[in-house]
Amino acid sequence: MKSIIDMLVSAFHSSHLSDGEGERDITRIGAAGLASRSQPLAMAIYELKYRLPADGLMSSSRMAPVLLRLGHEVRRECKRQRWQMRRGRDCDDVALFALQWWLQSVCPACDGLRYALIDGTQRLSDRYCVKCNGEGRFPLPDAVRVSFPLPMRSSVFPAVRWTVDRLDSLEGIAGNEYLKRLGRQFDVGDNPWVL
Repeated sequence: MKSIIDMLVSAFHSSHLSDGEGERDITRIGAAGLASRSQPLAMAIYELKYRLPADGLMSSSRMAPVLLRLGHEVRRECKRQRWQMRRGRDCDDVALFALQWWLQSVCPACDGLRYALIDGTQRLSDRYCVKCNGEGRFPLPDAVRVSFPLPMRSSVFPAVRWTVDRLDSLEGIAGNEYLKRLGRQFDVGDNPWVL
């Protein structure tokens, strides 16, 4: 069974978009378009994460609108939370860093699988990966420590954490909105993530 994400990615790359019997790529793309109308930032982030890696490009023309909107949200939240940033551009740096980390945050030790390998084999053990503590992601505090100078870390980390949480939230919103639009065309049954 294909997951919703697999179906959407294959629909974006389909050369056959007729709406005939058994062909539903146009419906999937239409559902994504309708979802984009009500949740533009969420769907743009969803597209960055799931469509563009399949395209093999991370072009600035696709990232720029997302970064612009995300940077605006980060600036607004920094002001609301009274996080001290040295200059307005720091919020843009936080948005760019958080987006890049979020898109490529897979733990290099476990490849995002969350468990350590059994020594000398290619099998997973029942022990969590020690690098990521079983999260499957490169730890965010380590990434901030490497990327930002010491004087900025205390003010930057809460902003980065908020931005990553916001990206996770937007990913969920986009998935739900897409399924809501797609669900009008298909009966998604008990498990909406697999058709």
